[in-house]
Amino acid sequence: MSSNDAPSEGFSSLAIHEAAHTVACLVEEGTFRYVTLRPRSRLSEGHIYGMRRIGVVARGVISLAGPFAEAILLGDGDRGELPTLIKAGSSVDMDDVDALGLSEEDLTLVYDGAVRLVDEYWEDIVMVAELLEKRRTLTMGEVYQAMWAVRSDVA
Repeated sequence: MSSNDAPSEGFSSLAIHEAAHTVACLVEEGTFRYVTLRPRSRLSEGHIYGMRRIGVVARGVISLAGPFAEAILLGDGDRGELPTLIKAGSSVDMDDVDALGLSEEDLTLVYDGAVRLVDEYWEDIVMVAELLEKRRTLTMGEVYQAMWAVRSDVA
């Protein structure tokens, strides 16, 4: 299955959002402590905690992977409209990207990287979203093991 025929049942948009951040972090060779669907504040529902070893462009890709996957899941627009939908629909993630102070060239790399990553790793993102719905919290090791069971090209 590709992101072009994304399912809209079986897990929440929050789970797909956080799963995409998580998979992107591993693909971008970062580390994290855990990801959870539990609220961290009144303003934020889920969160990936303890991200480390991530470059500036990779951090942008990780930030946008969540809202990009959520937009695909919800069927919000086509590829040409996604940057606008991401900006409008996920202010926390866009604030994170804006805070990076990226050049226009790097911002293009971030958008293109997020699009490519979510398309290429869609099945992994869905699998992690399903696990998150069941367990509510996953460690990096649990996500890595689940991805490893499906893919052999994860670092």
